[in-house]
Amino acid sequence: MVFGYWQLETKFNLGLDEAIEKLIYRDLSLGWVCSTCGYSTRIKTNLKFHVESQHLQTSGVKCPLCPMVLQNRKALYNHTYAKHR
Repeated sequence: MVFGYWQLETKFNLGLDEAIEKLIYRDLSLGWVCSTCGYSTRIKTNLKFHVESQHLQTSGVKCPLCPMVLQNRKALYNHTYAKHR
């Protein structure tokens, strides 16, 4: 069973998404842009992964399927795909 990080609607994730939204903006020519470093991509989810892994500190994200705690939601996504599919 593989799921996307966006499916984990916890208080932690909602607060994290709020913080991420404050650090990104839409540019008509570049797509989605990180206001911290200028990284840009056409896919908003990729930018959200970038901001969370490069610019935000978290206490980790617990895998709902095993005891493992991962650094961020992208790492959780990769873990669940590799270990629980």
